Amino acid sequence: MFLVLLGFYTANALATILGQTGDWDVLVAGVVVAAIEGIGMLMYRKPMARPPGRLQSLISKVNYWKAGVCLGFFVDAFKVGS
Repeated sequence: MFLVLLGFYTANALATILGQTGDWDVLVAGVVVAAIEGIGMLMYRKPMARPPGRLQSLISKVNYWKAGVCLGFFVDAFKVGS
Protein backbone atom coordinates (compact mmCIF):
# COMPACT_ATOMS: atom_id res chain seq x y z
CA MET A 1 0.00 0.00 0.00
CA PHE A 2 2.90 2.34 0.78
CA LEU A 3 4.36 1.93 -2.70
CA VAL A 4 1.03 2.71 -4.36
CA LEU A 5 0.76 5.91 -2.31
CA LEU A 6 4.38 6.77 -3.09
CA GLY A 7 3.65 6.34 -6.79
CA PHE A 8 0.57 8.54 -6.43
CA TYR A 9 2.70 11.24 -4.81
CA THR A 10 5.36 10.85 -7.51
CA ALA A 11 2.78 11.39 -10.25
CA ASN A 12 1.42 14.48 -8.54
CA ALA A 13 4.93 15.87 -8.06
CA LEU A 14 5.86 15.23 -11.70
CA ALA A 15 2.68 16.83 -12.99
CA THR A 16 2.92 19.83 -10.68
CA ILE A 17 6.62 20.68 -10.54
CA LEU A 18 7.91 19.69 -13.96
CA GLY A 19 4.75 20.72 -15.78
CA GLN A 20 4.86 24.22 -14.28
CA THR A 21 6.72 25.89 -17.13
CA GLY A 22 5.50 23.65 -19.93
CA ASP A 23 9.00 23.12 -21.28
CA TRP A 24 9.53 19.68 -19.77
CA ASP A 25 6.11 18.15 -20.51
CA VAL A 26 7.07 16.16 -23.59
CA LEU A 27 10.32 14.87 -22.12
CA VAL A 28 8.70 13.84 -18.82
CA ALA A 29 5.83 12.14 -20.65
CA GLY A 30 8.27 10.16 -22.77
CA VAL A 31 10.34 9.07 -19.78
CA VAL A 32 7.26 8.07 -17.80
CA VAL A 33 5.79 6.06 -20.68
CA ALA A 34 9.12 4.31 -21.26
CA ALA A 35 9.43 3.49 -17.54
CA ILE A 36 5.87 2.16 -17.32
CA GLU A 37 6.30 0.01 -20.43
CA GLY A 38 9.69 -1.28 -19.22
CA ILE A 39 8.31 -2.23 -15.82
CA GLY A 40 5.35 -3.93 -17.49
CA MET A 41 7.70 -5.86 -19.76
CA LEU A 42 9.73 -7.09 -16.78
CA MET A 43 6.66 -7.95 -14.73
CA TYR A 44 4.57 -9.76 -17.31
CA ARG A 45 7.18 -11.86 -19.10
CA LYS A 46 6.85 -15.60 -19.41
CA PRO A 47 7.26 -17.23 -16.00
CA MET A 48 10.36 -19.19 -17.04
CA ALA A 49 12.19 -16.04 -18.16
CA ARG A 50 11.76 -14.27 -14.83
CA PRO A 51 14.68 -14.34 -12.45
CA PRO A 52 13.79 -15.91 -9.08
CA GLY A 53 14.31 -14.49 -5.62
CA ARG A 54 15.16 -10.93 -4.69
CA LEU A 55 14.99 -9.49 -8.18
CA GLN A 56 11.48 -10.84 -8.69
CA SER A 57 10.44 -9.29 -5.38
CA LEU A 58 11.93 -5.95 -6.43
CA ILE A 59 10.13 -6.08 -9.79
CA SER A 60 6.87 -6.81 -7.99
CA LYS A 61 7.38 -3.84 -5.65
CA VAL A 62 8.22 -1.52 -8.55
CA ASN A 63 5.02 -2.73 -10.25
CA TYR A 64 3.01 -1.52 -7.23
CA TRP A 65 4.77 1.86 -7.53
CA LYS A 66 3.87 1.90 -11.23
CA ALA A 67 0.21 1.30 -10.37
CA GLY A 68 0.32 4.32 -8.05
CA VAL A 69 1.87 6.49 -10.77
CA CYS A 70 -0.82 5.48 -13.24
CA LEU A 71 -3.53 6.17 -10.66
CA GLY A 72 -1.99 9.54 -9.86
CA PHE A 73 -1.92 10.63 -13.50
CA PHE A 74 -5.48 9.38 -13.95
CA VAL A 75 -6.72 11.45 -11.00
CA ASP A 76 -4.64 14.45 -12.11
CA ALA A 77 -6.32 14.31 -15.52
CA PHE A 78 -9.66 14.79 -13.79
CA LYS A 79 -8.28 17.80 -11.92
CA VAL A 80 -7.16 19.36 -15.18
CA GLY A 81 -10.49 18.67 -16.85
CA SER A 82 -12.60 20.29 -14.16
